[in-house]
Amino acid sequence: MYEFDKKLEGFNSFYLWLVIGDSAMMLAAIVSAIYISVLLGVFIGICACLAYVFFVSDELKKRFGLRHKRVDGGLALSVVSGRETDGDAISKIYIPARLMWLDVVKVVANEGQRKADPNAQVVYIPRSVRKIEKDALSVLPMLYRVVYEGTAEEWDMIYKEDRLDRLEIIFSNSDTQEV
Repeated sequence: MYEFDKKLEGFNSFYLWLVIGDSAMMLAAIVSAIYISVLLGVFIGICACLAYVFFVSDELKKRFGLRHKRVDGGLALSVVSGRETDGDAISKIYIPARLMWLDVVKVVANEGQRKADPNAQVVYIPRSVRKIEKDALSVLPMLYRVVYEGTAEEWDMIYKEDRLDRLEIIFSNSDTQEV
């Protein structure tokens, strides 16, 4: 997962600079509202908010092939594309354990117009995930393996609405179990 770790580190660095930039824009909005014009301050503040939403969403799609939404307890991610990694031809999807200082707690169905990658064969799921919603993974016709970061007991504790009976589940302790 070396390439994924580099992508995750790059995203975290990008996100930190985005937050710093947006904070500076919000400060400029406050100063503008106080000293120049309230309307100008509001305009700069709205631009800062829109920039944050656009850049975070775009960067998540480009780097990881994921969409996000905030939910109670963290983030819910949906898969929009797979990525070839490690020089092999297998299309893999990596779901990070933590993004934007929040834990990833759900894998949800893609509600957007863009369909998930039909060639994705392996998905990596972190132990922070507590729920896999219906159609989150079953829409990937070539998917045959889930690599779960935790143990078999932790996997059993995840609430799974999706049908995963056709998939090979591999746990971080190297046990293999057909679900």
